[in-house]
Amino acid sequence: MKVNLFSIGAMRAGSTSIYHFLDQHPEIYMSPIKEPYYFHAEFCRRRLVNENDLSTEEYKCLTASINSGKYRTAEAYQSLFNKVEEHQYVGEASHYLHHPATAQLIHEYNPNSKIIICLRNPIERIYSEYMLYVRDSKVSITFDNFISKAIVWNKEKNIWNAAPISRLNKGFYSKQIIPWIEFFGVENVKIFLFEDMVGDPAEFCRKLYSWLGVDMAFQPVPIHAQASGKPISSKIMKGLNTDNFVKRNLKRIMPHSTRIKLRYYAYKFFLKREKMSNEVSIILHDIYKDEIDRLEEMISRDLSAWKKTRLC
Repeated sequence: MKVNLFSIGAMRAGSTSIYHFLDQHPEIYMSPIKEPYYFHAEFCRRRLVNENDLSTEEYKCLTASINSGKYRTAEAYQSLFNKVEEHQYVGEASHYLHHPATAQLIHEYNPNSKIIICLRNPIERIYSEYMLYVRDSKVSITFDNFISKAIVWNKEKNIWNAAPISRLNKGFYSKQIIPWIEFFGVENVKIFLFEDMVGDPAEFCRKLYSWLGVDMAFQPVPIHAQASGKPISSKIMKGLNTDNFVKRNLKRIMPHSTRIKLRYYAYKFFLKREKMSNEVSIILHDIYKDEIDRLEEMISRDLSAWKKTRLC
């Protein structure tokens, strides 16, 4: 059976929790690997067909994307679903939303797929992404410095814009959504908001299951999976993130959902979040103002809360 359910993002918008809500449902089989990214790798392979037209940097980037995961070939990807039985849906969860060209590839693979998209206030999303990198020791600069590298001054309009290549671009959802609706139709693309899930997880799941046409009375174990922040101890954080004898044995005796919960609470205890400066908050609101207006009209949802300048 082909994969017919794709939860595609956005990044830092509850995708891990949604994956677990889907995975727990008896009528849904989710890939045991959350983010195989097979279709992005396939896109990169197609680009490499004309490698003579690519710059050295583009070639390296595409090759790295293909080789950076274990399940990026067709055979390896399909092996993730060898245990599928009489499930109504077979699904996976990769952040394909930020790779819009994959919409066509997935449509070629299975035009009858259902697409789930969960969006978050783009300012809170980029802040959460930054704090994730801090947690994992991938960045050590302040959030202000992190953002300063991602924006450019538009002299003509006298405003700040997101740099052409910037993680801020992940928050321009309206353009990213269009290909999915064009290929799969609005009836097969379900758009949620992060606030929906955080505010009332039970109601969120009821609506999710109802849209999929599976048993909406099923109640999954609530999971808050991805706390982020600055570690109060780098040694403790390294221990939490490093494979060891204790963690391997816990995997054998403890349910996956329980391990996820324990990890979340451990992260919450050992992580702290710094505040966003008022100056950066204002800049980001200016950058995303028009995008939020476009998205509000596109999905017919009130996003006024996203437009309020506040510190995280």
